[in-house]
Amino acid sequence: MSHPSELIEAIRLQKSGQLEQSRQVLRAFLQRDPSNVDALLWLAKVSPDEREALAAAELAFALRPENEIAQRAVAAVAQKLAGNSQPPALDVMRVTGMTVAQARAVNWPFKGLNRPIGVLLDEGTIGLNDLGFAVQEAYDAQLKRAANTLLLQHLLGEGLKEPPPPLRIMGGRSHAARNERLATFGFGILMGFALLILLGYAAFVAFYIYSLATGAIFRPLFSVLSCVALLILVPAGYGVTGLAEYLLKQVESYRAGANGERRTSEALQASLRSPWTLFRNVEWPHRRWGDADLILIGPSGVWTFEVKAYTGPVRNIGDKWQYKGRWGWRNMSRHPGQQARRNAVNTKNYLELHGAAPGYVQAVVIWAGEPEAVTIEDPAVPVWRLSELSESLEELWQREKLNPEQIDKCSAILAEAIAQDEARIAAEEAKEKKRSR
Repeated sequence: MSHPSELIEAIRLQKSGQLEQSRQVLRAFLQRDPSNVDALLWLAKVSPDEREALAAAELAFALRPENEIAQRAVAAVAQKLAGNSQPPALDVMRVTGMTVAQARAVNWPFKGLNRPIGVLLDEGTIGLNDLGFAVQEAYDAQLKRAANTLLLQHLLGEGLKEPPPPLRIMGGRSHAARNERLATFGFGILMGFALLILLGYAAFVAFYIYSLATGAIFRPLFSVLSCVALLILVPAGYGVTGLAEYLLKQVESYRAGANGERRTSEALQASLRSPWTLFRNVEWPHRRWGDADLILIGPSGVWTFEVKAYTGPVRNIGDKWQYKGRWGWRNMSRHPGQQARRNAVNTKNYLELHGAAPGYVQAVVIWAGEPEAVTIEDPAVPVWRLSELSESLEELWQREKLNPEQIDKCSAILAEAIAQDEARIAAEEAKEKKRSR
């Protein structure tokens, strides 16, 4: 079996005593081919960093458990490491070229799951053996790197310290999902009405044909009535068709919005951990200020996210949002940037009204539709594409604005707001059930 030229060079350097140079060549090579077992084993041999050596050996063993060299490498490095009470830490990114947060946010495409790897690992839906499969068999280079990163992180993190708790998620009922149900219900009623009209008109025509065949005295009357019916039903048909098309587009739009909110929540869940808390579908008590799709609270402050996933082409130029219709670009009736700013102001006001001091609340629009369907030029309100969310989230770690007490205070206030809204909805549903009886 022939080795790549980089691996051959690393072996040559190792044999000539140039261990550090060999190590650098192996690291560079593993960034391009993180599943190469031979390279991992040589890195375990030449690295003076015991933690790096152990991680490389264990990863090689995880990929090839039947490999006797990998078994011996793990045992040898572990024995050496046991004598070091304070082993040096290893930054996984130095080996894989990807941070753990970025790796957790990559979607898992197998078995039709199409959800972030980090969420599936937390749920137990996939395990380390699945990550090993991805490292060996996946065609997507990003997926390979993510699987390798998480394998290394798992192997390196065991026994060092407990990882922080996962991102806390609290939320009310999805407004997009509720609107989708209402639009679907309206579409169903409209289709039933249209069917009744068609059946009535079919019965009318059948009776008219029967009168022609039998020579009934009603023939002149039916002629007049048929003209009147056509004058009424043809415009009504156009109206019903137009309204049905509108409702169907609304159903698709709300469905895309609900799916976008879910995917955004999962992406945040995969990338962030405690003390961050995510609040979904926050509707303020008494409905005074509308609702907010997502509110995120953590060390860098309070962030409000307006999630959009329109089905057609849209563009955001400065403070203008437009969609492409039949006759060109038209301004949107509901401005996502204005909605995001309104939610930020409402969130700040509500928290201050209840005794918290969140400071500036950052408004962001998250585009959760197809990446190529939106054009963004110098946006007045930041727009983050869901496909690039892991990179955009780097802004969240730039500086700390809230201490743990402030984070807990803001989170408790929003949790109470959600609890009040849920109590209101439950009371309304109970009244509705009582009336229906």
